[in-house]
Amino acid sequence: MLGWIIIITYILLNIFYSLGLKNIPLLDIVILVSGFLLRVLYGSEISSIAISSWLYLTVISMSFYLALGKRRNEIKKYGNIRKVSQFYNQNFLDRNMYMCSGLTITFYALWCVDPATIAMHSTKNIIWTVVLVIIICMKYSLQVEGDSHGDPVDILLGDKTLLGLVVSYAVIVFIIIYFDRINFAVSMIF
Repeated sequence: MLGWIIIITYILLNIFYSLGLKNIPLLDIVILVSGFLLRVLYGSEISSIAISSWLYLTVISMSFYLALGKRRNEIKKYGNIRKVSQFYNQNFLDRNMYMCSGLTITFYALWCVDPATIAMHSTKNIIWTVVLVIIICMKYSLQVEGDSHGDPVDILLGDKTLLGLVVSYAVIVFIIIYFDRINFAVSMIF
Protein backbone atom coordinates (compact mmCIF):
# COMPACT_ATOMS: atom_id res chain seq x y z
CA MET A 1 0.00 0.00 0.00
CA LEU A 2 2.76 2.45 0.93
CA GLY A 3 4.47 1.71 -2.39
CA TRP A 4 1.39 2.90 -4.28
CA ILE A 5 1.15 6.04 -2.17
CA ILE A 6 4.77 6.83 -3.00
CA ILE A 7 4.22 6.22 -6.74
CA ILE A 8 1.07 8.37 -6.80
CA THR A 9 2.82 11.14 -4.85
CA TYR A 10 5.76 11.02 -7.26
CA ILE A 11 3.46 11.25 -10.30
CA LEU A 12 1.41 14.09 -8.79
CA LEU A 13 4.55 16.04 -7.88
CA ASN A 14 5.80 15.73 -11.45
CA ILE A 15 2.45 16.84 -12.88
CA PHE A 16 2.17 19.85 -10.56
CA TYR A 17 5.82 20.71 -11.21
CA SER A 18 5.13 20.74 -14.95
CA LEU A 19 1.92 22.76 -14.50
CA GLY A 20 3.70 25.64 -12.81
CA LEU A 21 5.33 24.79 -9.50
CA LYS A 22 8.65 24.79 -11.36
CA ASN A 23 8.31 28.59 -11.53
CA ILE A 24 8.18 29.14 -7.77
CA PRO A 25 11.62 29.81 -6.26
CA LEU A 26 12.87 27.18 -3.81
CA LEU A 27 9.74 25.08 -4.37
CA ASP A 28 11.18 24.07 -7.76
CA ILE A 29 14.28 22.75 -6.00
CA VAL A 30 12.33 21.17 -3.15
CA ILE A 31 10.24 19.20 -5.66
CA LEU A 32 13.39 17.97 -7.43
CA VAL A 33 14.80 16.85 -4.07
CA SER A 34 11.48 15.20 -3.18
CA GLY A 35 11.77 13.11 -6.33
CA PHE A 36 15.12 11.71 -5.21
CA LEU A 37 13.78 11.05 -1.71
CA LEU A 38 10.64 9.33 -3.00
CA ARG A 39 12.77 7.01 -5.14
CA VAL A 40 14.79 6.01 -2.06
CA LEU A 41 11.61 5.54 -0.01
CA TYR A 42 10.11 3.39 -2.76
CA GLY A 43 13.28 1.31 -3.04
CA SER A 44 13.24 0.78 0.71
CA GLU A 45 9.59 -0.19 0.61
CA ILE A 46 9.79 -2.72 -2.22
CA SER A 47 13.03 -4.28 -0.96
CA SER A 48 11.94 -4.30 2.70
CA ILE A 49 15.31 -2.81 3.65
CA ALA A 50 15.16 -0.24 6.43
CA ILE A 51 16.97 3.00 5.65
CA SER A 52 18.62 4.91 8.47
CA SER A 53 17.59 8.48 9.23
CA TRP A 54 21.21 9.51 8.63
CA LEU A 55 21.09 8.00 5.16
CA TYR A 56 17.83 9.80 4.38
CA LEU A 57 19.43 13.07 5.48
CA THR A 58 22.46 12.27 3.32
CA VAL A 59 20.22 11.72 0.29
CA ILE A 60 18.25 14.91 0.98
CA SER A 61 21.30 17.14 1.43
CA MET A 62 23.09 15.62 -1.56
CA SER A 63 19.96 16.09 -3.69
CA PHE A 64 19.82 19.76 -2.68
CA TYR A 65 23.50 20.07 -3.58
CA LEU A 66 22.94 18.56 -7.03
CA ALA A 67 19.77 20.59 -7.74
CA LEU A 68 21.37 23.87 -6.62
CA GLY A 69 24.42 23.10 -8.76
CA LYS A 70 22.21 22.49 -11.78
CA ARG A 71 20.39 25.80 -11.28
CA ARG A 72 23.72 27.57 -10.73
CA ASN A 73 25.17 26.38 -13.99
CA GLU A 74 22.01 26.97 -15.98
CA ILE A 75 22.13 30.62 -14.92
CA LYS A 76 25.88 30.90 -15.43
CA LYS A 77 25.85 29.28 -18.85
CA TYR A 78 22.48 30.24 -20.32
CA GLY A 79 21.19 33.14 -18.23
CA ASN A 80 17.54 33.17 -17.21
CA ILE A 81 16.36 30.32 -19.45
CA ARG A 82 13.81 29.32 -16.83
CA LYS A 83 11.20 31.66 -15.43
CA VAL A 84 12.35 30.83 -11.91
CA SER A 85 15.99 31.69 -12.72
CA GLN A 86 15.30 35.40 -12.26
CA PHE A 87 14.85 34.79 -8.52
CA TYR A 88 18.25 33.14 -8.06
CA ASN A 89 21.77 34.51 -8.22
CA GLN A 90 25.10 32.73 -8.29
CA ASN A 91 26.14 33.81 -4.77
CA PHE A 92 22.94 32.43 -3.23
CA LEU A 93 23.27 29.17 -5.13
CA ASP A 94 27.01 28.82 -4.35
CA ARG A 95 26.56 29.38 -0.60
CA ASN A 96 23.69 26.94 -0.33
CA MET A 97 25.38 24.37 -2.57
CA TYR A 98 28.40 24.25 -0.33
CA MET A 99 26.33 24.19 2.83
CA CYS A 100 24.52 21.14 1.42
CA SER A 101 27.82 19.56 0.39
CA GLY A 102 29.12 19.92 3.94
CA LEU A 103 25.89 18.50 5.34
CA THR A 104 26.06 15.56 2.93
CA ILE A 105 29.54 14.64 4.16
CA THR A 106 28.54 15.15 7.80
CA PHE A 107 25.38 13.07 7.55
CA TYR A 108 27.23 10.35 5.64
CA ALA A 109 29.92 10.22 8.32
CA LEU A 110 27.24 10.00 11.02
CA TRP A 111 25.59 7.15 9.10
CA CYS A 112 28.96 5.35 8.97
CA VAL A 113 29.38 5.46 12.76
CA ASP A 114 25.74 4.85 13.62
CA PRO A 115 25.50 1.70 15.78
CA ALA A 116 22.58 0.51 13.61
CA THR A 117 24.73 0.76 10.47
CA ILE A 118 27.60 -1.05 12.15
CA ALA A 119 25.24 -3.80 13.32
CA MET A 120 23.50 -4.10 9.96
CA HIS A 121 26.76 -4.46 8.04
CA SER A 122 28.74 -6.20 10.81
CA THR A 123 31.65 -3.79 10.41
CA LYS A 124 32.99 -0.50 11.71
CA ASN A 125 35.18 -0.06 8.64
CA ILE A 126 32.70 1.85 6.48
CA ILE A 127 33.99 5.00 8.19
CA TRP A 128 37.10 4.74 6.01
CA THR A 129 35.00 5.60 2.96
CA VAL A 130 34.30 9.12 4.26
CA VAL A 131 37.60 10.36 2.82
CA LEU A 132 36.62 9.04 -0.59
CA VAL A 133 33.20 10.72 -0.32
CA ILE A 134 34.95 14.03 0.46
CA ILE A 135 37.18 13.60 -2.61
CA ILE A 136 34.16 12.74 -4.78
CA CYS A 137 32.34 15.87 -3.57
CA MET A 138 35.41 18.01 -4.26
CA LYS A 139 35.86 16.55 -7.75
CA TYR A 140 32.16 17.05 -8.48
CA SER A 141 32.41 20.67 -7.27
CA LEU A 142 35.41 21.20 -9.52
CA GLN A 143 33.33 20.03 -12.48
CA VAL A 144 30.25 22.06 -11.51
CA GLU A 145 32.38 25.19 -11.20
CA GLY A 146 33.87 24.50 -14.62
CA ASP A 147 32.13 24.78 -17.95
CA SER A 148 29.42 22.15 -17.42
CA HIS A 149 25.71 22.89 -17.63
CA GLY A 150 25.24 21.27 -14.24
CA ASP A 151 23.39 18.07 -15.09
CA PRO A 152 24.61 15.50 -12.54
CA VAL A 153 24.41 12.55 -14.95
CA ASP A 154 26.33 14.41 -17.65
CA ILE A 155 28.96 15.50 -15.14
CA LEU A 156 29.42 11.97 -13.80
CA LEU A 157 29.54 10.28 -17.20
CA GLY A 158 31.60 13.06 -18.77
CA ASP A 159 34.44 12.92 -16.25
CA LYS A 160 36.36 9.64 -16.23
CA THR A 161 38.15 10.51 -13.00
CA LEU A 162 34.89 11.25 -11.18
CA LEU A 163 33.31 8.10 -12.59
CA GLY A 164 36.37 6.10 -11.50
CA LEU A 165 36.11 7.55 -7.99
CA VAL A 166 32.43 6.61 -7.74
CA VAL A 167 33.08 3.09 -9.03
CA SER A 168 36.03 2.79 -6.60
CA TYR A 169 33.75 3.89 -3.77
CA ALA A 170 31.17 1.22 -4.68
CA VAL A 171 33.85 -1.50 -4.92
CA ILE A 172 35.44 -0.47 -1.61
CA VAL A 173 32.08 -0.45 0.21
CA PHE A 174 31.29 -3.87 -1.26
CA ILE A 175 34.66 -5.22 -0.13
CA ILE A 176 34.35 -3.72 3.36
CA ILE A 177 30.86 -5.08 3.90
CA TYR A 178 31.22 -8.53 2.37
CA PHE A 179 34.82 -9.34 3.21
CA ASP A 180 34.27 -8.32 6.82
CA ARG A 181 31.25 -10.64 6.91
CA ILE A 182 33.28 -13.48 5.42
CA ASN A 183 36.11 -12.86 7.92
CA PHE A 184 33.57 -12.72 10.76
CA ALA A 185 31.98 -16.00 9.66
CA VAL A 186 35.38 -17.68 9.32
CA SER A 187 36.43 -16.47 12.77
CA MET A 188 33.22 -17.90 14.24
CA ILE A 189 34.02 -21.30 12.73
CA PHE A 190 37.62 -21.40 13.92
